[in-house]
Amino acid sequence: MKFAIVALLLMTAPALAGVQFDPATGTGSVNRGTINSKLGPAAVTPEGAPDVNFIYVDKATFSIVCTRNGSQRTFVRGTKRIRTVLNSVEHEIKDNPQSKVVGFLLTGFGPELQPRCPTAPVPWTFVSATFVKAQQGILTACFEGSCAIIFTQE
Repeated sequence: MKFAIVALLLMTAPALAGVQFDPATGTGSVNRGTINSKLGPAAVTPEGAPDVNFIYVDKATFSIVCTRNGSQRTFVRGTKRIRTVLNSVEHEIKDNPQSKVVGFLLTGFGPELQPRCPTAPVPWTFVSATFVKAQQGILTACFEGSCAIIFTQE
């Protein structure tokens, strides 16, 4: 049931005003108010903010070069990519003596798994992959087992 609700939100959730995100690089920012409204006030405390995670999921197409028994072949495959978005918590000390969290700086994607070669009926061996295009991405913010969509791309 929970996955059905997420799928419905995936189709209908607009980008929020407090979110700036570049799906090509994984960089951007998310303000305190967005996380507070989606995940609750504990997520934006100095203690809770380091535990907020960001995940970007999209449909990606790759050109994959594989070998088998001395022959080489290129496959064009679509796959769902799930990538961690690295982030740092933004504190503004100068005008914020309590060191309250003011937002999250998104600093790029974490390591990405390579797409795979076909395995049936006889496995192919991976040589290389070239990214072709991506579409229909969502950025989620997660904290203590709850996740919320905060950005969508068609």
